[in-house]
Amino acid sequence: MVLVGTSVADESARRRHYYADPRNRFWDLLDATGLTHGAALRSERDHEVTSHGVGLTDVVKDRAASSDRQLSDDDYDISGLLRRIARYRPCVVAFNGKEAAKRVARYLGHPVPVEGPLEWKVGRSFAYRLPSSSGANARGGYERKFDAWRAFGDWVRERC
Repeated sequence: MVLVGTSVADESARRRHYYADPRNRFWDLLDATGLTHGAALRSERDHEVTSHGVGLTDVVKDRAASSDRQLSDDDYDISGLLRRIARYRPCVVAFNGKEAAKRVARYLGHPVPVEGPLEWKVGRSFAYRLPSSSGANARGGYERKFDAWRAFGDWVRERC
């Protein structure tokens, strides 16, 4: 499985680790999926996710931005993402939030997806849209996010 974000945030770029800003609850939410078998990973140990069959990437690879509003259309490399997906062939491509999912959906000719499993695939991979782990996205509160990520883990285990 690969989790796709929009871009690395400024704090994460500075620390050179995925999801390093403590306001971003990514690592707690990933743990809630059960897909890392209780490893309780944190940003400093981000390289360990691959040993659990999880990959991390972004649709913007050449620019750090803590807000999607800081990005321009030219920053998005959807074709590069699709090449990486074709190369590694994950069972599932999951989007961490709306913006990454929206950009890929539009590129592939699909409507902006709602949260949950998607009716279309990314290459041969099942696709899923998660609520963003970002602290800036507080819609519905952390408990709602936690429940959604836990349900996602169950969904992945049923397919992969």
